[in-house]
Amino acid sequence: MLWDLTSIPPQFAGIDHFCVIVEITGDGCATYDNRAQNNFGNVPTVGPSPAPISMYIKNPWPMLATGQVLIEPDPAGWKVNANVPDLSAIALAPGEEKLITVELSYQGKCQVTDREAAMMAAKVPAQIAGICAKEQFDLSFALDGNVLGGVSSAVIVHPPTVNWPWWLLLVLIILTLLILLWRMLRT
Repeated sequence: MLWDLTSIPPQFAGIDHFCVIVEITGDGCATYDNRAQNNFGNVPTVGPSPAPISMYIKNPWPMLATGQVLIEPDPAGWKVNANVPDLSAIALAPGEEKLITVELSYQGKCQVTDREAAMMAAKVPAQIAGICAKEQFDLSFALDGNVLGGVSSAVIVHPPTVNWPWWLLLVLIILTLLILLWRMLRT
């Protein structure tokens, strides 16, 4: 099935995850299995910390409701920031839509080793050079205590990129050439 995503409001255009809930109605419909939900895959978040995870929430009910974003497992060792003051009490008017962005910042030590620095200088992909932290997080959206959807994200934090100044690389090359020349003259 092709999805028509042209009706998504512009403020939600950057969302890369969708949860679809389908309810089948009509004559002859079996009432015990007429609802299905599908989350489209795992949303990877790779790079330096913090790792932003966004999801679109909506109050489909005709009354004021309180939304809540639940994070599992407990993000011990991670700092949680969001674009709302309190993830456990998000007031939503009837039909109101919001973009929720949760940033997970790894609080552990994430330093580049000499080996990793050399690999990054040689343009080796960060996936090979090293990983500081890797955690699978499930963010669920509940409205008045009823879970309506969510997103799973594999958060992978790599060491910060080392950008060597051009003059330092030039000095290292010259020193290497001088050492080679000195060894050649000694023999």
